[in-house]
Amino acid sequence: DSEQRTSNDATMENQTKPKPPSAATPTAPTTPTTANGETLLGTPHSELSSICLSLLAAFVLARLLAVVSALATALAAPLTGFYLMSTCPTVESFDAKRELKRVLRGDNLPEDHPDKPKGFIGKA
Repeated sequence: DSEQRTSNDATMENQTKPKPPSAATPTAPTTPTTANGETLLGTPHSELSSICLSLLAAFVLARLLAVVSALATALAAPLTGFYLMSTCPTVESFDAKRELKRVLRGDNLPEDHPDKPKGFIGKA
């Protein structure tokens, strides 16, 4: 009975005690360094290299924006022209006398505008 207790106590202690790291336990890899602190795999990122990378990224984005803008312009110009040509009224539908009266009456001006005619032409 006492042997059983000691074996139970021993297994409890093994379960609660933290195990020391062994060779089979993976650890975080360390980077070998030289005496002056530089890594052997490459120098650490300097401020100059980060500035260069930022400038390169800005240049690439500017070129991409220029290409997209040129493409949008190349597509929008013909589409705009097609829209304008399709919605333009025909020459036969234009009545010069009617349009002249409309302009002289000041239909496009608000009522309180100083250039709106108030005389005979405005009432005609």
